[in-house]
Amino acid sequence: MSDLNTKEKILKIAHELFSEKGYDGVSVREISKAAGVNISAISYHFENKESLFKETIRSSMLNMGETVRALRAESADCSVEALALKIYEYFLQNSEALKLSFKMFVIDAHIFPDDVNQEDEFIGPPGGKVIFDCIKDECPKAQEEDIIWAVRTIFTQIVHKVLLMSSKCVNHKVCQLMTPEDSKKHISRVVRVVLNDL
Repeated sequence: MSDLNTKEKILKIAHELFSEKGYDGVSVREISKAAGVNISAISYHFENKESLFKETIRSSMLNMGETVRALRAESADCSVEALALKIYEYFLQNSEALKLSFKMFVIDAHIFPDDVNQEDEFIGPPGGKVIFDCIKDECPKAQEEDIIWAVRTIFTQIVHKVLLMSSKCVNHKVCQLMTPEDSKKHISRVVRVVLNDL
């Protein structure tokens, strides 16, 4: 196995285990065993558990950002509403990965990487700069702080809907009126309302 494949395998397993058990609930030995690698491979690629945890978060956020960038690049004249719906559909199709990533972001750990994604740092969500630019293209007179608010509001709604739609409770009788189409309509409406407020 090449060094790159070993590193990626360790990251994938660490992501799953940290998401499931939290930072303090996982040992380096457990990660190495689940990844089928020597403990020394973790030290070689990541130095220690804290560095591995930071790299796992950083990698997850960068991947999300790259996905949002690729979704916008699919069509040069992509509107904010169309981009929001593309992000929703992508995250819904990849909901398990999204859930793991969000578990990583919200676990109670004292560690967070300093350099997660410098481009999106002032905006917040992964891919936030792409959404920001899309809004700026559509609403060129909007103020920067208002666009940042819009990015966060739209992204929050997308993630909220994906997490609900991918939850088993949605299949319960109480939630039967909530469909993927209803969620898309809701996201579209939120985008229109938010842009109208800029």
